[in-house]
Amino acid sequence: MSLCAPSALAALRDELLALIEDLRKRTPMERLIAIAQETEKDRWGIEALLARLDPKPMSK
Repeated sequence: MSLCAPSALAALRDELLALIEDLRKRTPMERLIAIAQETEKDRWGIEALLARLDPKPMSK
């Protein structure tokens, strides 16, 4: 089990909400293409997300 800083979670939340707001402004067809392009980026992979959250073990 690990802990991460609330600020790291908040930053991830803010980025995701900004992405959703940007996607909402597009037409449905444009949205599908944009979602496909965005989800192919490495930053949305589980390893990249965990690295951004920088979890610290609760016990050693």
